[in-house]
Amino acid sequence: MLGARGALSQKVDEVYGEARILERASVIQVAIDARAQARPQETAFHYLPFSGLEDQYRFNDETFEKVVLDYNLKDLSI
Repeated sequence: MLGARGALSQKVDEVYGEARILERASVIQVAIDARAQARPQETAFHYLPFSGLEDQYRFNDETFEKVVLDYNLKDLSI
């Protein structure tokens, strides 16, 4: 995805950089934490792109509003 240009609903001149990709992928890390909270007996998946950033993407009201709500508006299309 890095360096790819937008397609479909994105502008063709939009180029996906690291920040844009991280922003979209952050919903994955929040979902991993939500599952870990719901099922503490399971070993949580370690999502390498967010290694060391887990505390910033804990499932809570703040990250729900910031990351999860309307996450589909941040889709990447190639």
